[in-house]
Amino acid sequence: MSSTTYDLFDECFDLDLALTMVDYFSSESSNTTSTPPDDDGSNLISDMPTVAIVDTCSVCMGGPETGEEGKRMPCNHVYHANCISTWLSRYNSCPLCRSSITIVKS
Repeated sequence: MSSTTYDLFDECFDLDLALTMVDYFSSESSNTTSTPPDDDGSNLISDMPTVAIVDTCSVCMGGPETGEEGKRMPCNHVYHANCISTWLSRYNSCPLCRSSITIVKS
């Protein structure tokens, strides 16, 4: 690209505004997510089956290490145990398919 193209781009694009918009929209969308599980969900992770990880974890984007295990959600998606625990502490859904996680009280 020529320097005039860069100058035109600098005039049209405001990085500060773009970053502010991301904060605005992410806080707006957080109001529409389902509520995270309450304290009774602490056993939710331990109740999930432990399986071998074969795909990239959608939460941390980390690939599987040899022999690494993860937790299988009710929707059959698999994540690192720490990753899905952190996710479920904030959201009550699968990170990939947004399937709602219901906690059955015994």
